Amino acid sequence: MIYIGIDPGAKGALVVLTDRSAITYKFSDKTEYDICEVLFSIASDCHFAMIEKVHSMPKQGVASTFKFGQNYGTLRGFLIAAALIYDLRWDDVTPMKWQTAMGCITPPAYTGTQKKNHHKSKAQQLFPQIKITHAIADALLIAEYCRRTNEF
Repeated sequence: MIYIGIDPGAKGALVVLTDRSAITYKFSDKTEYDICEVLFSIASDCHFAMIEKVHSMPKQGVASTFKFGQNYGTLRGFLIAAALIYDLRWDDVTPMKWQTAMGCITPPAYTGTQKKNHHKSKAQQLFPQIKITHAIADALLIAEYCRRTNEF
């Protein structure tokens, strides 16, 4: 079975999770075309995909909010097209939902870096064979959440 997890942030990633491995695609290393090509190349064999349902943050600037929304919309467009062409099943998942299920909820006092380190640590526990970075940690955890909630 193949599952996809997507963290749509500019420093996020797309992770393809199989029974034997996890293949990671950091957005900082790929173009939109590259990501679309990856998604379409595996869509017909994919069991399910999930993308983090994101929104702007209160202290986020106008330009970064626009870019964040653009990334999210582009990735959703890719998923919609893959669903139409390859019958890919996918859904949005809120951060609260996947983080709760994966044991990643952090205290409100945690800084952004502390939160990222907590997610990275959780991903490393689940996938000790993979070198986990901040860029792939959330996408990997979303892919694992996707696998756990869509197994038959």
